[in-house]
Amino acid sequence: LYADSLAECNLENLGLYYWIPLLHRLDNSVIGIIGLDISEPEPLEAEFIEQLTAQGARALRNTMWYKQLEASRIALARQVHKLETLYDVGKALSAIDDRNHLLKDILKYAAGIVRAQKGSIMLLEESTGDLVVSVVHGIDPDTEDKILRGVYKTRSFKMGEGIAGQVAKTRLPVIINNTADDPTFVRNASSNVSSIMCVPLVVHDDLQGVLNITNKEMGAPFTSDDLQIILQVADQAAVALYNAHLYELAVTDGLTKVFIRRHFFSKFSEEIRRVNRSQANLSLLMLDIDFFKSVNDTYGHQCGDYVLYEVASVLRNALRDVDIIGRYGGEEFAVLLIDSGIEGAMRASCRIQRALEEHQFTWKIEGADEPVELRISVSIGVSCHPDHGATQSELI
Repeated sequence: LYADSLAECNLENLGLYYWIPLLHRLDNSVIGIIGLDISEPEPLEAEFIEQLTAQGARALRNTMWYKQLEASRIALARQVHKLETLYDVGKALSAIDDRNHLLKDILKYAAGIVRAQKGSIMLLEESTGDLVVSVVHGIDPDTEDKILRGVYKTRSFKMGEGIAGQVAKTRLPVIINNTADDPTFVRNASSNVSSIMCVPLVVHDDLQGVLNITNKEMGAPFTSDDLQIILQVADQAAVALYNAHLYELAVTDGLTKVFIRRHFFSKFSEEIRRVNRSQANLSLLMLDIDFFKSVNDTYGHQCGDYVLYEVASVLRNALRDVDIIGRYGGEEFAVLLIDSGIEGAMRASCRIQRALEEHQFTWKIEGADEPVELRISVSIGVSCHPDHGATQSELI
């Protein structure tokens, strides 16, 4: 009866002559086999061996059941953990209105929940229809920060280009556990991506971008369970990004992308209350673009808009993420320097002026062969709480 099995497993090479099956007592199925180095046993020996193997079969079956139950318990615990994490993700994302903070948290949660080492979010650029890498996870923190703030320009993907472009075009998720064998994967020597799970970010039938999760820990493959949980994260992330976009439209200036005056003063009030409680420092900078009227008069209002946009961009790159920038009116900007006294405020002012000196402002005049270079500078006023005032109006 067991000749084929013995031959298949090379058990004949063991030199054992007496084989007894371990049978499951409920359905008589074979769960194992015992080999003994004896010839045909005596009847009493055979009865003893039969009883012993029956007990062994029960013990082995109980052990197998226990392992199955333990595996089920571990799988259930992991599923509960994923669901708890998913709940925490939804709760956390719904409370964030800052887009950059939101992007970082989405990626951190998504990579963590499936134990992935790296990831990125590509957002759809409305003006070009391209996918642009907006945030990355799993590389050195300084590079991550510069990509998030737009200091480092990353490559963009056309719709349908590469895996991300295909996912954006079809709006269908993809798992590739060996990118080396996939012809659609766009290779980047510095990224070291061996496996990828890419899902679309869609809300109200509008594509927001794609979420890429790459390189699962220990070289493990991404599974269908991983995909299901990431799809749920992506659904929540898409809604959160959409809401953050609406919030940005409501509180930021359309031209300069800094806070509008009303929202800046709302933040100003919050910071005044905070420093009154904590006795921390707070400084205010008021910036006025020098000779801005002559820019408008000489080159037109479109050039003036260009200068305003570029100055705001220089401010964002010269200041810290925690600092608050607002458009005070016309060519004036206001900046709140969080936890900064007079010395820090003076250093920040000098840093802004140096950055403007180094920044290249060029404007193409219709009919001219070469663009003109503009010399743009700002005058800056500084006040500190509480040295120069305790209220908004006093500090201004």
